[in-house]
Amino acid sequence: MLEDLGPNLLHGSATGQIFITGRNKDAIQFNSLTSYFQASGFTALGMINQSFSISLWIKPLNISGTLIHLSTISNGTGTCMPILGFSMSGNIIARIPNIDVYGPILSLNIWTHIIYTFSVTNGINLYINGTLSGSSNSSITRDGPNLPFYITIANQLSGTTSCISGNINNMPYAGAVDELRIYNREINASEICLLSS
Repeated sequence: MLEDLGPNLLHGSATGQIFITGRNKDAIQFNSLTSYFQASGFTALGMINQSFSISLWIKPLNISGTLIHLSTISNGTGTCMPILGFSMSGNIIARIPNIDVYGPILSLNIWTHIIYTFSVTNGINLYINGTLSGSSNSSITRDGPNLPFYITIANQLSGTTSCISGNINNMPYAGAVDELRIYNREINASEICLLSS
């Protein structure tokens, strides 16, 4: 078990991972097609139009695959979608159904900080190393099943055949992840600066 150090204690588990020196203490590295991390109980992510923010450090071994996948069933299916990952051309993408926001092509083997925020008022905003890199540039709405989501890192599991991935490559992600944080609100500019420093 991997412990959640936040107030909600949404502990997770990982399969096929190794631990490496991270951006801060240890990080999880995913090396195989079956590697992943998963935690459950993310109620806010499943609610219609609920604001959220996701912050994480990544160190990619290649610029391909799914970083964050949501599903109502633990095998990656049910109501399901990847919401952060790479396009076929290697650009980072943040998405909700029917809207993809593109960021840059990230450097390999270098720690990069990513923040993805969503609110009905401000839409999707994608920050790379603390700088706004992509935006939906409008207010938008977001569907949800009004059920808690499983969050799976680095893999869509069985969702590769049944979930709509948009322009995110549905292959597994190879590389490291550190300091994953998930908020049930849109974080502000000072928080973005602090998290990315």
